[in-house]
Amino acid sequence: FKRHAGVSERFGTDSPRDRYDGEVAFTDRHVGEVLDALERFGLADDTVVVLVADHGEEFGEHGEQGHRKNLHGEVLRVPLILRVPGVEPRRVPGRVRTVDVLPTLLDLLRPEGAPDRSGLAGESLVDALEGRPLAPRPALAELRAGRFEFDGVLDGRWKLLVDGAGGAQLFDLVADPLETEDLAPGRPDVVADLRARLRDLRDAARVQGAARASETRALSAEETQYLRALGYVDDGAPGDDAAGTDPD
Repeated sequence: FKRHAGVSERFGTDSPRDRYDGEVAFTDRHVGEVLDALERFGLADDTVVVLVADHGEEFGEHGEQGHRKNLHGEVLRVPLILRVPGVEPRRVPGRVRTVDVLPTLLDLLRPEGAPDRSGLAGESLVDALEGRPLAPRPALAELRAGRFEFDGVLDGRWKLLVDGAGGAQLFDLVADPLETEDLAPGRPDVVADLRARLRDLRDAARVQGAARASETRALSAEETQYLRALGYVDDGAPGDDAAGTDPD
């Protein structure tokens, strides 16, 4: 994590966690500058602003550092903030997912005659923005990064993680939100149900991806190098990363 003069010193620069806090504050400063600019140029009342992260960071909570090692909560829980003209700020309870952002923007920007979204993953969050409760929705997560391979599903109070060898970990997110106790050995019934749920969600995602494959294009050398510098290309091929699914 980088050091930012005039910002990082308030949090310390010795440890990765300290520098991460400085990065968050540095980002916050620039988000404020964007919002101020929208006000200054008279655009704030006509602009939807979305702030979302692609992953969190682990600082030893489950024995690792970074974000390419597992799919625990510290990696999956990411900020999702929407600033919508005319909508009062509120904190939305319940689970939402990063795949819900695009359907939400379609609803906000084209409330009448929105384009067909049958091939899109995710569901609109407009109900939540307007103060109505959201229907429960399962969340799918995956990680492919070298020797680290995981699939995960969050459904209700349960979270199932399955590694590349098929081994499962089960967590009760209500009783154990920090995911410290693996319940899989004692709850084979829940594991079996969630494995089936995970398989169905993963298959549906693959079908959606295949349907849109014709719209993809090859990356240029410059684009590939840029993604490699950010850590999203490994050995010359796109490398999947942990995708945030449970913003709060």
